This record gives sequence, C-alpha cells and structure tokens, in this order.
Amino acid sequence: MSSQVDPKAVKIGVSKDVPVRRKTLQSGSGSLLVVRWTSCGGGWLEERLHERFAARALGGEWFDFRDVEDPIQMIERAARKLLRQSGAAGPGPVSHKPSPPRRDGAGTNTARRPGLAAQRARTGTDRVRSDSF
Repeated sequence: MSSQVDPKAVKIGVSKDVPVRRKTLQSGSGSLLVVRWTSCGGGWLEERLHERFAARALGGEWFDFRDVEDPIQMIERAARKLLRQSGAAGPGPVSHKPSPPRRDGAGTNTARRPGLAAQRARTGTDRVRSDSF
C-alpha cells in the first residue's frame, strides 16, 4: 500500500480484510492510499519482508523505495522467493474486479469477503487466512 502522492513509500502489512484496512488507514492520511499488491502468506510473510527490507524502514510498517524504479516488482520478487523457500503458494497481483461468490460451496464467507475469494481462486487453496499487502 502507498499513497498516490508518494507511491515509493510503501506500507508492507497484513490484514484479514484489505479493503477495510485501507479504509481505516485512509482516515489518517492526507492523500489517497492505494493497495498496490496482495499476496498469501499473512503474518509470516510480512515479518520476512520487514526483515528483508529493514535497511529501507521509515518507521512502523513503511519502507522507502524511492531509489527503485518499480518497488512493487522488487517486493513481489522477494515474496515469491520467500514463499517458494517455505513451500507455500505464490503471490498474485491485486485484483481490481470484485470476485463473484463461490457457487461450489467451497470455503466460508467468501460472498462477504471477495478479497479472500479472489485469493483462493488465484492460489487454489482454502488455507489462506490473511493477505499481506
């Protein structure tokens, strides 16, 4: 997540409901916040990414990627490597289209949690409980 004004200052965080989390953070921001990318991995991946990019830490969960042409690509590559090493499913890009509720009865609450439904569709797994962003 980052702001439109400063897209290279990136928040690496975790949430069970990314749109709601963005909205909560938005209330304390003077510029529009944008979710740039999400991935499976939850808190485990978030901690590893924080460690990987510790030299770029601005404070809290915010990191400085101003010297990088494409910070999201850099973060995604690091996440893919970490997930591959752990044996977990790989990350995917942010879906800007809401996913329809699953009709096959798989999963729970996917109609109320479209981000989770999209993630399950991307990763083919029902074991994901939270998104890293």
